[in-house]
Amino acid sequence: VTANKPRLYKTNGGNSLCLFGESNWFRLMVCKIVKDPRFENLILVCIIVSSLLMAMENPRQDLSGTTLGDFLYVNNMLFTSIFVVEMMLKLVAFGLIFGKSHPDSPYLRDSWNIMDGIIVIVSVLSIALASSTSNLSFLKVFRTFRALRPLRVISRNVGLRMVVITLMQSMWGIGNVAVISLLVFLVFGILGVQLLAGKLYYCTDTTINFQEACYGWYVDPSTEELVMRMWKNKSRQHFDNIFRSLLTLFEISTLELWSTIMYESLDAVNKREAPRRDNNMFYGIFFVAFVIVGAFFILNLFVGVVIHNYNEVKVKEDGLHFLSEEQKLWIETQRMMLNFKPIVKMRVPQSENRKNVYYSIRTPYFELTIGVCVFLNVLLMSFEYHDMPPNFRFVLEVGNYFFSGVFFIEASMKIIAY
Repeated sequence: VTANKPRLYKTNGGNSLCLFGESNWFRLMVCKIVKDPRFENLILVCIIVSSLLMAMENPRQDLSGTTLGDFLYVNNMLFTSIFVVEMMLKLVAFGLIFGKSHPDSPYLRDSWNIMDGIIVIVSVLSIALASSTSNLSFLKVFRTFRALRPLRVISRNVGLRMVVITLMQSMWGIGNVAVISLLVFLVFGILGVQLLAGKLYYCTDTTINFQEACYGWYVDPSTEELVMRMWKNKSRQHFDNIFRSLLTLFEISTLELWSTIMYESLDAVNKREAPRRDNNMFYGIFFVAFVIVGAFFILNLFVGVVIHNYNEVKVKEDGLHFLSEEQKLWIETQRMMLNFKPIVKMRVPQSENRKNVYYSIRTPYFELTIGVCVFLNVLLMSFEYHDMPPNFRFVLEVGNYFFSGVFFIEASMKIIAY
């Protein structure tokens, strides 16, 4: 027995399942199998294939008794058995609870193994209760938890584990950002109520502009039927109270059809008065300000928190948190030296004429003059609009020819100099 012991694989000590000791030959053999990269790759392939087969199931179609249904059922049994065997092998190799955390933690002291075990147990329960016709048939809901099976890929990929750990560690920071976001939304929500509460109502009879006159019956021109006049809100997105205001602002922060809400609000006049087209363009400032603050700034803080925590997790995974500041500076210096590229230095021309041109274009005043010309040219082009007077068009064309000549001279001087 001693001669057959694998020497390259060690257990984490203790008695696994109270049966297999630290030096037990069977436990050592199982450790060798479980730690083999080919075993992990095989389990990973099984997870991917089983997930793809689950995607083939159609909840709207009863596949029982069909060839496809039998095929999926047999494969589900097969892969579930493989995952059960994998879990049992890990229990034998690492133990259940007791044991050292090095080189491998016991099964229930590793959060990733706990997740794998729960998914495997749910898969076994879903199979056991699949054909139940007793009062326990409601437990068939466990079949829906099989959709968690693709999550097992996370425990086998370092990058995915880092992402999950980052999200978990970001919860506290995300909570702080959520409080700030709520305060900002409340400020804009209260402002929206003050500006637009009750101003987006209209009469179904478009010939009526005031609520006091919106009563009685009228003939609908589209259906030519007699209908009752109603004073109602123009859309579901409004600012009549703080709750609807916050909900509208949340929709605006997603940038989904926010311009539609803005243009409807631009028509607002007064309470009990129907909107008029583009009545108050200054309401647009409110929406633009919220998009800049709420959508572009506040919501991006959530992304910033996650990225910050991801960098911290990556540093820990790389082992850089064990280094001193001087060691980190040395590593960064080495990276900069590896990425360093020599600067190409232009030679001064030998010809006197080219030398004068060379020194002329190298002066800061030359670059400043060209920069001013570029700015003025862009400004001049922005003055163009549809149906311009001929005289104004002529001025723009002359200015365009002038700046084109300046840029041509610049290019010619650089060609001569270099």
